Amino acid sequence: MNSMSRVHFSAREMALVSIFAALTAVLTQIIVPLPAVPISLGNFAVMLCAAVLPLKLAFAAQTVYLLLGAFGAPVFTYFSGGFHKLAGPTGGYLVGYLALVLVVGLLRRRYPDAGFLGLCLMMVAGMAICLTLGTLWLALGLGYTGRQAFLVGVAPFLVFDLIKAVAATMIGQRLRSTLNRAGLGYHL
Repeated sequence: MNSMSRVHFSAREMALVSIFAALTAVLTQIIVPLPAVPISLGNFAVMLCAAVLPLKLAFAAQTVYLLLGAFGAPVFTYFSGGFHKLAGPTGGYLVGYLALVLVVGLLRRRYPDAGFLGLCLMMVAGMAICLTLGTLWLALGLGYTGRQAFLVGVAPFLVFDLIKAVAATMIGQRLRSTLNRAGLGYHL
């Protein structure tokens, strides 16, 4: 393997990746049950991760979270785990976490001086990709039409997801600022 293709993490970076993977697992358990897809704070944790960490670390944190769940750790909603959850009808929303941090991370690199509104719009763009992936996966998994999947997998969550995007932006900017003042921040 070529040394250029390896990704290296310092102990501090591994700690941050672990903290945000654990935060995602914990906040995912805060749930409002709905028939097909529950409202959870999991995607809030993912947006917070994307707001605070650079792309490499945010992507790693969500990859760790998904791998823990895929291998059976009870980190998905209702303390569930297993590959069947990722492969199941709602697995697209989980896999969409990677798309969310990728979109936000790439946009933050492109617009590093974006203010509050800019970062909010980045969160909305990332969440839109996550929801689109999840909705398509849901439609395929349950045999729904696109409209049915949208009504079940997106419509009930739009207002809540916008609120979570604003909250993740506010908290994320403050947390990133605090980390920077403490000398623990990262350049995008």
